[in-house]
Amino acid sequence: MTDALTLDLFANQRNTWYARMSNHATAQTVSAPGTLIYDTADYDPLGRCGLLGGTGASYNAPVNGLYLCGMTFGVTTDLDLSLALYLSGTQISHGTEITGSATHYTTSTVIDLVPMNAGQYIQGGIAYISSSGSAILGEYENYLWVVLLREF
Repeated sequence: MTDALTLDLFANQRNTWYARMSNHATAQTVSAPGTLIYDTADYDPLGRCGLLGGTGASYNAPVNGLYLCGMTFGVTTDLDLSLALYLSGTQISHGTEITGSATHYTTSTVIDLVPMNAGQYIQGGIAYISSSGSAILGEYENYLWVVLLREF
């Protein structure tokens, strides 16, 4: 019952252990694996989103704990790609490869449970890309979010 109440709290109510970054730029050229740009902290009550506006944008963990992290990225170019989560600069997980198309909009998502120590940081990025391309970035198409599930 306690876990169900905790999940309800995180899923249905705003809390200080949640943050979300997004990019409101019209497009970002992606030509190689690496981290993506986020320029806006949509929700960040603890002020842990850093380096907004550059490829080093990240969420810095305030406490040791288990975090649920995820990101979504949209593509309108003919290319294949998969997303990745980076922990303190090292790729730790990646999503399923998608095939983008210039004739329709395609999105990819990656979600993972990430144990982090205070001071470590999480970033969203590209794990694999087949060729250079332009990806659409917007409030709902490109974002990175983090929720602390449990301290340890």
